[in-house]
Parts: sequence; structure tokens; C-alpha cells
Amino acid sequence: MLSRRFKLIVFIAAMQILGGHWLALQSVAWIGMMASYSSDETLGVAIEKTFDGEHPCVLCKVVKSGRTQEHKGQVAKSLVKQEAVLGAFLKLPAPRVAEWKYLMIAPHLDVRSYTPPTPPPQAV
Repeated sequence: MLSRRFKLIVFIAAMQILGGHWLALQSVAWIGMMASYSSDETLGVAIEKTFDGEHPCVLCKVVKSGRTQEHKGQVAKSLVKQEAVLGAFLKLPAPRVAEWKYLMIAPHLDVRSYTPPTPPPQAV
């Protein structure tokens, strides 16, 4: 049960970081727009009005302004992050030298204990 909760929390956090909340709000706006347009006109016209971009609803405008404000904040943050990363130098210690040790299980397996047949076998 804990694993499912943890996965749900991780999924929600990832959606928030990647901007999935805007996608969810935009989907709600599209569904509402299709429902309101289809009450007056045919479904084809309602779908066309929903996705043409010329008839945005209030929620569509909120999503658009929120995305642009979020994007502006990300540009400023990325500039600050680049300056902070480029200003510092990271010195790593030299790797330790370790000797490889191999286990000799059967040293007599290297040596042949038999001689090849004389004369060599004939190919048929």
C-alpha cells in the first residue's frame, strides 16, 4: 500500500514539475468549451470552434497567461543557475590505485597432459 502512495506522490510531483497542471486545466477548458458550443451547434462545428484558437474561453486565457508567466520565470532562473555553475570549480580527488587479485582455482588446467594423435586425422 505504501508503494502505491509513493508512486502516486512521485507521479503528481513529476506532473507539477513538467507542467502537467497546465495540460489538465487546458483539457478541462476544452471539454467545457465543446459542451457549451455543442448545445447550440453541431458537434463538428463545436470541435472546430474549440480548437481554432479564435474563440478562447476564460479558462483558456488563464492557462495561456499562467504558462507565459511561468516561462518568463524559468528563463531568469536558468540564467542565474548557469552563472552559479560556471563560477565554481570542482576538484575531485585522484582515484585510489587498487591491485587486482585473481583467484587461481586449478593451475594444472593450463598444461596439456596428453600428446596429439600421430599421424593427424585425415579429413574425409
